[in-house]
Amino acid sequence: MPPLRFIDSTSHPQDYNRLRKVWNGTIHLYPKYIVQCENEQDIVNALDFAKTHELEIAVRGGGHSVSGFSASDGGLLIDLSLMKSVIVNSELKTVTVGGGALWGHVDEACDPYQMFVPGGMVSHTGVGGLTLGGGIGWLSRAYGLTCDSLIGARIVLLNGSICNVSKLDHGVFVYPIEDAHKIMKTYFSITNPLNNPHPLPDNITLYLFLLPTQVLVMSLYHEGDITQNIDTEERFEFYKNRVIEKLFAFNPIYTSFTDSYTCLQSMFDIGNKHGKHYYWKSLFFNTAISEETQEALLKAIKKAPEASTIEVMHLGGAISKVAHTHTAYYQRDALYEIHSICSWENNSLDISIFRNWAQQEFFDNVSKYSCNINGYINTAQQTKNTEGFYGENYARLVQLKNKYDPQNLLHRNHNIRPSFIVSDDVER
Repeated sequence: MPPLRFIDSTSHPQDYNRLRKVWNGTIHLYPKYIVQCENEQDIVNALDFAKTHELEIAVRGGGHSVSGFSASDGGLLIDLSLMKSVIVNSELKTVTVGGGALWGHVDEACDPYQMFVPGGMVSHTGVGGLTLGGGIGWLSRAYGLTCDSLIGARIVLLNGSICNVSKLDHGVFVYPIEDAHKIMKTYFSITNPLNNPHPLPDNITLYLFLLPTQVLVMSLYHEGDITQNIDTEERFEFYKNRVIEKLFAFNPIYTSFTDSYTCLQSMFDIGNKHGKHYYWKSLFFNTAISEETQEALLKAIKKAPEASTIEVMHLGGAISKVAHTHTAYYQRDALYEIHSICSWENNSLDISIFRNWAQQEFFDNVSKYSCNINGYINTAQQTKNTEGFYGENYARLVQLKNKYDPQNLLHRNHNIRPSFIVSDDVER
């Protein structure tokens, strides 16, 4: 087997500069080495090299971490982007996905078989990262989160061993797969997550309210005419209250269109392209949007800087049918996930303009009505309160961390520290 190819800024400057960049253009980190792994043994060797030379380890699948966790300053970046195979087994109805695959790869591979795995909302997001954080997407209310379709994985542990684990196992790894999706990236790298696909809907209709004050409110319906076969009490709860009256006061443009699931999956790609600057804040709500929350949102909206939006995701449905303790994703009762999105391309703009609005106008005013101020882990900024993402599941995740990464070597994430490590030094 050929040796690892170490890419650094001196010997391979062009490759280095291309590979070190992450999706979020506000993040500028410079690893000492970058290794592009092509197989499991490469991952084993890269981990061994990092441990031997005491280098901080960062693992990248799609590189879509808004917090920049898929990079490192002065450490070793293990890049999985070459491991992007997608194998569809139409008879067993399974999809085996490489650790570096993107959702566009999965959608393209599944489409000829009229199947899909519930993914996110941008096709160049990495499959591994989205899955490990739960995975909220267009069809989550109907089919659950992405992690709910995960049935197994082939993993590389820090000690170099390679294991196959699945929901059918009865050994020590049954909990990491079923109940600790995020910890998987904390102490090992996914090489082949195995997903359970669903029949592809014939068509999907998206309804959009476009407002001049940069608010985007989305609701998705699928499989035909929305006037039929829809539980209106469940699916229209948001639109039955007074928030729509307030939104229409802004004279919105109302539009709708129908397209295939695969096309829908890439619709937001252009607005979320690599290299733009991003800053997000997220909140969960487990009740209908109250009038007080509406007023707080409108107050924030009126002060939003250019190219900033507030996105309201309607949850519930199939998401809430899974027990809190069945996966690490704890907010099963949440009806809405609301997050501010700041995105800009002009390098001369000061990030504090957007950060201050997201924190002070959106988060500080709206979070008082939220059931979880940590929000959705896949849209969260860095925080020291990682426990808030996991609720009562956190203690079990710490037990896993104690066993498989007691030195906290893989801490480039929303870190679950081993119980005997109390320092914040690893939070960079």
